[in-house]
Amino acid sequence: MTKSIKDGEQIVFLFIHGLHHLYHMVNVPFECSLKIKNHPILIISVSKEHTRILEEVSKKYPNNKCKIITLSLPLRYRFFNYKKKSHPSPMDTFRKIKPLIKRAGAIISTSHPTPRILRKMGITKPTMIYIDHGCGDRKYGFEASLGEYDYLLISGRNTQKRLAEENTADPEKTNIIGYPKFDITIDITDLRQKLFKEDRKIVYYAPHWEPALASYKKWAHKIMEYFKNNDRFNLIFAPHTLLKHWSHKYNYYVDYHSSANIHVDFGSRLSTDSSYIQLADYYIGDVSSLIYEWIGVRPRPAVFLNAHNVNWKNNKDYRHWEYGPVIDSVDNLSSVLEQAEQPKWLKLQAERIKEYMNINEESSSKRAALAILDRLEALK
Repeated sequence: MTKSIKDGEQIVFLFIHGLHHLYHMVNVPFECSLKIKNHPILIISVSKEHTRILEEVSKKYPNNKCKIITLSLPLRYRFFNYKKKSHPSPMDTFRKIKPLIKRAGAIISTSHPTPRILRKMGITKPTMIYIDHGCGDRKYGFEASLGEYDYLLISGRNTQKRLAEENTADPEKTNIIGYPKFDITIDITDLRQKLFKEDRKIVYYAPHWEPALASYKKWAHKIMEYFKNNDRFNLIFAPHTLLKHWSHKYNYYVDYHSSANIHVDFGSRLSTDSSYIQLADYYIGDVSSLIYEWIGVRPRPAVFLNAHNVNWKNNKDYRHWEYGPVIDSVDNLSSVLEQAEQPKWLKLQAERIKEYMNINEESSSKRAALAILDRLEALK
């Protein structure tokens, strides 16, 4: 069935996942408010923290007419959150917001299964538009559920190519908009001094949360001990925010603490808004798409941890492991970090990032808003 939209129908932006999703489209609804005059814009926020950030951004768009609704947390999250989750289950949230969205003209989301969940709830009217929350290489980023969206706003031609290769979405169903997260203004002027007493080179260790893929369970403790006894580097230890969110389910130890040359962060704004990425000198990671944000800010040394003995060479899901040394031991990280400084890797980073992020003089959030406007106009 061909969808249509009428003047006056709401455009709804869903900010109902963790902070790692929020920053990928936080400017977009406000840009839409300036450009799309015939549709009211509703922003649904899952928490007061999300709303604080959204309101900060809203002030930079003084003439916007976005309406922000902050959902109240379920009682078990306010008082009995023994699993220490950072945000409620999306299913709980969708049930709560069903009356708000069932007659919307369009819904904008950063989450893969949103169309499928809404369809199961009987919500099929809205045009479903996706904004990607990263531009990595793993098959996850191109899974079939994305094909259930009506339209996808993506960061670059590599994503467009992979979506077609995986038979998920044809190019005409996509629009390349760049990387809206980079439109956020970040001030790291005094951050180095706030985090560390000694002015040393900073290593950023950002393990992913998925236990079958990531390095956290096997090597986090060893890496912490290594840098604790090292007087050459400061370490920012900031795992993916979902690691703490799922710590009860996967039995993750999350009681590490900061020390003189180690800063630990399991999910603050700084760990999700690119502050650490802008600040650090070296990256240590495993399977996260964060590597492309790292390179997108500027090419720098990167080291990759093969904690599961993956046969990764010539595997397009591990293409990001071509930007620095890949190691299967963390016993001598200092020399590996020096090895990662070789020009061949930095040169490849600079060449490849153009495939992943189509950045130009126009802000990516504005490009997203114009793409949404064009799509909605075509449906009238």
